[in-house]
Amino acid sequence: MGRVLLVCVTTFCASCALGQRGRERAYASDDVRVFLAGFRQAVLAHDGRLVLRKYIAPAYRRDQLEGLLNGNRRQFLDELFGLGKNRFDRIVAMEFVCDDIGFEPSTGGSAPNVQMAQCPVLLTYRNGVQVEDTVFVIRYADGDRTFTIDGPRG
Repeated sequence: MGRVLLVCVTTFCASCALGQRGRERAYASDDVRVFLAGFRQAVLAHDGRLVLRKYIAPAYRRDQLEGLLNGNRRQFLDELFGLGKNRFDRIVAMEFVCDDIGFEPSTGGSAPNVQMAQCPVLLTYRNGVQVEDTVFVIRYADGDRTFTIDGPRG
């Protein structure tokens, strides 16, 4: 009887552990909220290098930062997160205002043949100014990235 109880308890604990790990693995690999939480953390830490390297679409970075802005990282980040006195290094709060992100096929922009979604974001700056903006979230079908941030052209 003791062995049967031990086997049942062990089986129950193992199934709970597997179910929990399975959910975390699926959530970490499939849910854009994990990506956006990391993006938000990098922005609030004012880590421009991390934002550019890990979160901004390589083609967008190449076209805008390296091409149009001649490598001016500060201007790139300031323009991505608001113009004028609202600078990237003065962001004190960042809230995504999207409950659900619906990806749609995209054939334009810097990443053709991927899925794209728009996610409104509310930025609060040190001077108390709040700006609502939109980030374009890209979901890749393959490659070494799952999600990335794209931006407007011009």
